[in-house]
Amino acid sequence: MSQSANAQLHLLGIGIQGSDVNNSGLVGATANNVSSYFWTAESGLTQINTLGVNYLAGRTLVSENNDKVIVYATNPETETNTVAEYTISTGELVYLPDFSGNMDASSASPWGISNDGNHIVGLGYFPNADAHAIKWDGARNVTDMGTTTEDRASRANAVNDDGTVIVGWQDADSGARQAARWVNGEQTILTDNNGNVLGEAGAVSADGNTVIGLMGLYPYIWTPTSYTEITHPQSGTFFRGGATSLTADGNTVIGYFRGWPGAPHFGEGFIWDAENGRRNLNEYAESLGIDTQGYILALPLAISPDGTKITGTAKALDGGQMGFYLDLSAYLNTSNIAESKNKVSIYPNPVIDVLNISGLKTEAKVEITNILGQKVKTEEVKNNKINVQNLTKGTYVISVTENGTTTNHKFIKK
Repeated sequence: MSQSANAQLHLLGIGIQGSDVNNSGLVGATANNVSSYFWTAESGLTQINTLGVNYLAGRTLVSENNDKVIVYATNPETETNTVAEYTISTGELVYLPDFSGNMDASSASPWGISNDGNHIVGLGYFPNADAHAIKWDGARNVTDMGTTTEDRASRANAVNDDGTVIVGWQDADSGARQAARWVNGEQTILTDNNGNVLGEAGAVSADGNTVIGLMGLYPYIWTPTSYTEITHPQSGTFFRGGATSLTADGNTVIGYFRGWPGAPHFGEGFIWDAENGRRNLNEYAESLGIDTQGYILALPLAISPDGTKITGTAKALDGGQMGFYLDLSAYLNTSNIAESKNKVSIYPNPVIDVLNISGLKTEAKVEITNILGQKVKTEEVKNNKINVQNLTKGTYVISVTENGTTTNHKFIKK
C-alpha cells in the first residue's frame, strides 16, 4: 500500500513499522511482530522473511549500500532467531555468526548499523544465559563487548561511521538501565551536567560525539561538552518522551512524546534542532505544504543521515497503526538553488510580514516560489522591502534578480 513516488508522505501499510531509512529512501520495516520488509517508493513493500518461532527483536536495518538489509530471522539449522544479512539484488539471506546462546529462541538481535554498512551492533546471548552487547565488523566477525557489571546485561544500539564509538545500555547492580558509550572498546557510563546517570542511549552521530536517548521524562542530547533535554509543556509522570534518531552531523533529532503508560503510537512525534527547538512533526510537515492526510506522525523512528527522509509509525483515524515515510527532500535539498555570489541577503528569517533585502545596488525584481516550485509572488523591489504578510505559513525561495544576476534565498514565513 503506497502512494505515488512523487508524494511527500507515503503510507507503507496497516501494521507496518518503518525502523530505518537511508539517504536514497530505502526503508527497513517490520510487520505484526513477526515479518521483516524493505520498501522503496518505486517498488513498494517487499517481504524478506517471517519468523518460524517467537517474535521480532531488534530493528530491520539499512545502510547507504542500497543492496543489503539486516534482519532478525530464524536460522533453520539452529531453530533460533538471530541476525541475518539479506541481499536485495540476489534474494540471498546469510546468517551471521553469534555466540550460540538461546534465550526464548533468540541467540542475537540487530539494533544498529554504520552508514556504510560495515559495522553492525546488537545483543547476543551466551550458553550460560548472559546477554551482552556484541558487534560485527566488515568481514562479519563477531565480538563480545562484555559487561562492566557482574551478572548484568548490556546492549549496543548504534555505531558511528568508522566503528570506533558504540552506544547503548549497561544494566547497573540495581537493574537500572544506564546510558553506555564504548570508545575503542572501553565503556563509559554517561551523565548529565550534574553527574546524574543518563538513561538508555539510542543513537550516535557519524563522528561519535553526539548521543541521544531518554532520561526519565525527557529525550536528551549528550556531547562531551554539553547536555540538552528536549522538553514539552505537558511533560510529567504520565506524559514522557524519548529521542529515537539523529542525522549524521548530529544537528537534527527526532523522537516522540506520549501518554505513559499507553500505546506507543498514541502520542506525537517531534523534530528538533538547536535553532528552532522542538517542533511537532505534523505541524512541521504541514508548514512545508505537506498533506499529512489526517494521520498523526506519532512515532518517528529513523531519520536518514542527510535529514531528508523520516520513517516510523503513524496513528490512523481509526486509532490503528500505519507505517509512514516522510520525504522532505523537496524542502531540504537546495543543491539546485544557486548560492549567492554577492552580498545580497534577506532578513528577518523567519519572517512575519516584511522581508528586508540588503546588498542591492540597483533596481531589482523578486520572484517567490513555494516548496512545490509554484510561483506565489512577483514584483519590483521598493525600498529594499517585500511585504509577505499574505503568504501562508511555510517555506519559500525568493529569487532576487539584479543586473541580470539572480540569487536565491530560502526563508520561512511564520
